[in-house]
Amino acid sequence: MVPSPRAWFHGPARFPALAIGAGFLAAVLPIGLLAWFSLTAAETPLRGEIEAHSLSEARGIAVSLESMFQEHAILLQSNAVRPRFLQAIKGGDRAEVHRRLEAISALDPHIEGLFLATAEGKLWANHPETPEAWGRDVSDLPAFKGVIEKGGPHVSEVHERRVGAPDFVWAVAVPVRDDGRILSVLGMLGTVEGLGAMLESLRPGTAHLYIVDQKGRIAYHSGKPAVGLAVDVSSVSPVREVLAGREGVIEHENPLEKDDPRRISAFAPVRGFGWGVVVETPVEKAFAPIRRLRLLVTVVSIILAALLGGGSALAARSYVRRWILFDAARGKAAELEEIVLARASRLKTMSAMSQALLACRTVECAADLVCRVVANEIGFRMAWVGLADETTFDVRPVAECGYEEGYLASVKVRWDETPEGMGPTGTAVRTGQPVIWSRILDDPRYAAWREAARLRGYRSSAAFPLLVEDKAIGALSVYWAGDDFPEDETAILQRIASDAAQAIHRILLWERVARGKDEWEKTFDAIHDPIFIHDMQYKILLANRAYQEVSGRPFHDIIGMPYYEVFPRREGPLACCLAARESQEEEEEEEEISGRVYRFHSYPIFDAERRLASAIHLIEDVTAEKASAEALRESEEKFRGIAAAASDAIILLDDRGRVVFWNDSAGRIFGYSEDEAMGKDGHLLVAPARYQEAFRAGYAAFSATGTGPVVGKTLELDGVRKDGTEFPVELSVSAVRLEGRWHAVGVLRDITERRLIMERLRREMEISSGLVEASGTMSRALDRDRLLSAVPPLAAKLVGSERCSIYLWDRMIEAFVVAGLHGFPAELVPAVRAAPIRPKELPIIGEAKARRGPVPVDDATASPLFPPGFAARFHLGAVLAAPVMREGDLVGGIMFIHSAHHAFTEREIDLARGIADQLALALANADLYRETQEKAMTLAHRMETIQVMHEIDRGILSSVKGEEILRTAVQLIGRVVPCDRVTVTLVDREAQAFKVVEGWGLDWAGKGLTVPFDQTDAAEVVRTRRAVSRPDLSLEYALRPLDRRILEDGFRSDIRLPIVVHDEVGAVLSLGSRRVGAFTPDDLATAERVAAQIGVALENARLVEDMEELFIGTVKTLSAAIDAKSPWTKGHSERVTEYALWIGGAIGLNEREMKALSLAGLLHDIGKIGTYESLLDKPERLTPEEYEIVKAHPAKGAEILAPIKQLKEVVPGVRSHHERWDGTGYPDGLAGEAIPLFGRILAVADTYDSITADRPYRKSPGRAWAIGEIRRCAGTQFDPKIADTFVGLIERGDPGGAAQASGR
Repeated sequence: MVPSPRAWFHGPARFPALAIGAGFLAAVLPIGLLAWFSLTAAETPLRGEIEAHSLSEARGIAVSLESMFQEHAILLQSNAVRPRFLQAIKGGDRAEVHRRLEAISALDPHIEGLFLATAEGKLWANHPETPEAWGRDVSDLPAFKGVIEKGGPHVSEVHERRVGAPDFVWAVAVPVRDDGRILSVLGMLGTVEGLGAMLESLRPGTAHLYIVDQKGRIAYHSGKPAVGLAVDVSSVSPVREVLAGREGVIEHENPLEKDDPRRISAFAPVRGFGWGVVVETPVEKAFAPIRRLRLLVTVVSIILAALLGGGSALAARSYVRRWILFDAARGKAAELEEIVLARASRLKTMSAMSQALLACRTVECAADLVCRVVANEIGFRMAWVGLADETTFDVRPVAECGYEEGYLASVKVRWDETPEGMGPTGTAVRTGQPVIWSRILDDPRYAAWREAARLRGYRSSAAFPLLVEDKAIGALSVYWAGDDFPEDETAILQRIASDAAQAIHRILLWERVARGKDEWEKTFDAIHDPIFIHDMQYKILLANRAYQEVSGRPFHDIIGMPYYEVFPRREGPLACCLAARESQEEEEEEEEISGRVYRFHSYPIFDAERRLASAIHLIEDVTAEKASAEALRESEEKFRGIAAAASDAIILLDDRGRVVFWNDSAGRIFGYSEDEAMGKDGHLLVAPARYQEAFRAGYAAFSATGTGPVVGKTLELDGVRKDGTEFPVELSVSAVRLEGRWHAVGVLRDITERRLIMERLRREMEISSGLVEASGTMSRALDRDRLLSAVPPLAAKLVGSERCSIYLWDRMIEAFVVAGLHGFPAELVPAVRAAPIRPKELPIIGEAKARRGPVPVDDATASPLFPPGFAARFHLGAVLAAPVMREGDLVGGIMFIHSAHHAFTEREIDLARGIADQLALALANADLYRETQEKAMTLAHRMETIQVMHEIDRGILSSVKGEEILRTAVQLIGRVVPCDRVTVTLVDREAQAFKVVEGWGLDWAGKGLTVPFDQTDAAEVVRTRRAVSRPDLSLEYALRPLDRRILEDGFRSDIRLPIVVHDEVGAVLSLGSRRVGAFTPDDLATAERVAAQIGVALENARLVEDMEELFIGTVKTLSAAIDAKSPWTKGHSERVTEYALWIGGAIGLNEREMKALSLAGLLHDIGKIGTYESLLDKPERLTPEEYEIVKAHPAKGAEILAPIKQLKEVVPGVRSHHERWDGTGYPDGLAGEAIPLFGRILAVADTYDSITADRPYRKSPGRAWAIGEIRRCAGTQFDPKIADTFVGLIERGDPGGAAQASGR
């Protein structure tokens, strides 16, 4: 379009317009000269426009690259911290890692490939997969080297691809950390071709664009240069400038461009990544129109003035058009720069949000953060986060932000297929897909919420599911004020929803773990039988609630007392206890106490050297059992030898020891058929040869009298199978007189599994008792020399080593000195103690310090951790070295030595670690005690202060809870250090702030107050780990805001001290006074001691928690052992659980319901803990009274489990699994669907297993009969749908498929 005549005399067209006017007013020559000089002058503003436009384009493209690199780094980093991804790497689960790499690749089209390398530089996994490359050394890859050197994200230079098709690539990589160390490196690859495709939309129209990496090599070029990709152009002037981090425009000679070397180049760096952008325009092309116009003016001026005027007009028009094009390009560049900068800002906001989500500890915190970002940062009208309730199908709001005005309270949102669940939020949760609705006020699907939305200005809406492993746990819902939802925001909203889902899932998992500890403690105390454990002095170490109740004394009174002074009260230990100690085997006895009969079981526990260390006692109240047994004794004697259907082997021998009865279980256990066994010598069949002589001698006496040393007792012996293999059995022998002759009835049970369980239990108790013994010995030895003398023999005994030595660091000589020895030959002792050892002379101690844990060396003679000849000189075969650390510093080491090669076990390593930790604490206590004694002797006048300090020590060391320790210290410290205020603040390094947890004297500094590091000088204490004393706050220069407020409240002096926990400052103790110079050096020293003791006490509290968790594991094993009371029900609970899960999977129970159903199946018969074994094992029909006792077990089981909140879904199923569909069941007589679903499922599974398993009163009628019985009772005893489902599963022959389909 040609400018109007008025426009010719204004703006950029004024020079050609003047030239035309002059042409008509003057002669040809003056007109030509004027036009010539006018066009020459026009080059200056044109040059400025070209430079400004080129620089703007270079900056915009640099910002785009910076944003792209940041986005890639954030994507990789967010996946590198996922717990499941980290667990897969540590567990070697390459399939799971590949699934995660595939998921990352799907999120970004610019990703050409992904790789995961070990910290040593070995390729471990990649996508697309190339298994032949796994294990290849990639440690020299630029991206890998950059991450290892920087310890953080890195963008590499351009290089040739190592794996796959040969081409040029670039990479972004991040570290994958575990406990602070780099476990592996996760990276992505992008091709230069892909980078070029992205930059095509950004490249300038007439200029050349090229991108260079950190080394000045070309990564992309928009033209057709004389050089190729990855060629070094660092010598070119603009490249040198941009690699130095500068931006600007220069005119220069480009030596790489032969045809047209003169260039105008604008350049801008990609901040933070070392790359650069150059926009280059050939000078000849830039000014070609003006120079051609200048030639044209010269020619026309020679010809005609009239033609000169027309030619000038055409030239001016051409010039104006070019000027207008430059203006348009400049506007477009500005718009592009604005868009790119906005995108970079958005990515930075996302990065900050991801970091903040990692710090959240509650679901509400994470949800509120996400809502604030969506509403405040992105600009939506309102945003809210809701979680899906799998029971009620409601979507429960947990956070909102923006213009809400009661919207969530006025509407009901569900996620089922009801009308309230068909909106965007419910649909997103139900389908797991994003839902976007524009113009919602006109959409009939939005009728349920239309009026509430209209009143608040919502015009369009979207919901994004919070997905965790492809399952929606809730949704992020957003509302826009416009009719059309901004779809360009969809990607970032999906990203926000994904980050929120992972954060909420992490928080929910953490809360679930915290509830687990309480659950198992209550389960242990719910056991009705009293249980206690005692040491070798018969002093009680541990007891459950039932023992406390039967003894009538609380837990804290009985611990440490001899059990015979508690219950049962007597002169000394029980006979079975003494017998077990003598025989080192399980023993039992019965005793009548106050009209009740108790059966005492004593189980010995051995240490590492198979020496008796302690014992477990189980007490059963068998009063009712004994009464019932007495009443039934005469009738049971007639049938005692007839139990062919028993799961235990039952063998009847005549008076000559020949087999006259051999049940099926005997054949299954020993391998002989009935025909092979009948008439044979029973002892020769089932007993090892070493027992034969003793059996023959004892059986002769038994045949004559019906008595013997084993009659009426239960023994654990070894049996032998037909193939010659030996295995442990439990043997019970009784005498029966048949046809005037004495016969022996032997019941033998294969106890291989039980022996393994008890062995594991004993090993755990050995570790626990060993650590308790070591802790007791060390805690009592306050004298340092006595401690170092007592520890080596004790430690060697616990770990099982021949020798033990302790080395301590001497700061004066900077070397290790021998402080304690045990087991060394006399001739080696002088050499061992001869001279100090420098760190370089014994590398194993340095290695233990670096690992912060024990270092096992199975063969010391071949290990580089010992100097040449050292192992031979001191007769070292195998060595286990554990560091003794105090507050993060190495203060010594303890070594466990074998003279021959030895493979150290995990148990020995754990014991070594525990002993070293306790030694460090004991040395600290001994040093503290020695210092206290020295001060007591030299400063007698300060006895009162020492007494109060002892009270503080006792108060905080007697507690195992951090809150109580801090509360006690804060309450008592004012008695030893005169002050007017005390405050303890925890250090939150993630939030860069202090949090007040205890204190007094400052009304406004209550619990929970958070103070940023930059608001107080206390941050200096954290940084230096040193105490700070300020005698006069008014003289301090430039007080921080918090300190200024303290001064304004009248406090004139203070001291601040670090509380070190686990080698870092975990809290700060602050004392203040209203007097100037109130604190003396002695006050500061006293306060430092309190702070140090608080740190030690907090570490002790952590150690106690760890020991409690170890003991809980022991209790679980013990609980499982107690559960197996009857041989008839062995495996019953597991099979019922399996059948129940088949049914649950077939009827579509979700994962949570399947887990609850599994617990209900395992615990459904827990009420039989209180049912007598004689009733469970009775071979004939129960009497009505006995049947009533058995019928009580569902209610008893529910009563046991009821106090455990985490099992509230399990209790109804346990209570109702004997209810009937027609209402005639027990204990509550429920009918139809009033019976809980779990109860209906368990009824079918329990009945099926009971029919198909053998019982003492009958053999199993078989699977077909059981299926017919369940089908017959459908609608009367069983839920017909459940019964039909189960029968169908059994008849199809693949019942496990239902459980697998449900995700089990």
